[in-house]
Amino acid sequence: MWDAFHINSVDEGPDGRLLISARNMWAIYDVTKKSGKVRYQIGGKKSDFTFGPNADFYWQHDARFRPGNRISMFDDGCCDLPDGAPEQRSHGLILSLDFRSHRAKAVKTYYHQPPLESPTQGNTQALSNGNEFIGWGQSPYYSEYAGAGNTEANASWNLLYDAKLPGSDISYRAFRNKWIGTPSYPPSAAARSDGGHSVVHASWNGSTQTAAWQVLAGSDPDSLSVVVRHAPRSGFETAVTTPTPGPYFKVRALDAKGRVIGDSRVVKLSG
Repeated sequence: MWDAFHINSVDEGPDGRLLISARNMWAIYDVTKKSGKVRYQIGGKKSDFTFGPNADFYWQHDARFRPGNRISMFDDGCCDLPDGAPEQRSHGLILSLDFRSHRAKAVKTYYHQPPLESPTQGNTQALSNGNEFIGWGQSPYYSEYAGAGNTEANASWNLLYDAKLPGSDISYRAFRNKWIGTPSYPPSAAARSDGGHSVVHASWNGSTQTAAWQVLAGSDPDSLSVVVRHAPRSGFETAVTTPTPGPYFKVRALDAKGRVIGDSRVVKLSG
């Protein structure tokens, strides 16, 4: 199959605009969504912009709008598959576009050390703290850099961490995001007798929002009341001791604001 354009990313930006990356054209297009009109082309043949030092790109991936007339991408810099030579080292790239002079300037670059040549894939993600997260595509790495960027000659001075995927694993794109675990199943509870006290064990595998536990108990499984209002979560499983004999118990998961986010089933005291 002949793939002339190989569109590998579309980013929807302000004012109904689309930023379209055509890998095989070495070009990125800003297109008006409603009319389909190309507002500008950067890279490739008939580029509307000339390039400052280190601003040119090849076989790029993941073009994104950035504030202030900037765009970002992952510049694969490589290769005319399957056996072509790289045009340059793969790196994260942020360009500033001057619409008066029609010139593109490299304002931030993010290189790996040792240098990488990723024939396909990859991405550059803006983090909320100003840092940049780079997925190296066909090269099995992901990295986070302080926002200032670097140069190819000094490729690691602002590297915060670098991780290598196991074996032959690679990533199409890699992202760093805050993950919230919300299990589809309820919390688990177990209760046992220990020296005249009841010990209730509470856990909720996969929940990242559980900060504390409530314990409910009673002589009838249908009539339970709170006997421990707030027991801070302590690791995977929290053991809560109460003098209440039960023999029926259940637990409630509480978030950091004390709100109930999950109820276990009712369990009976054992031992």
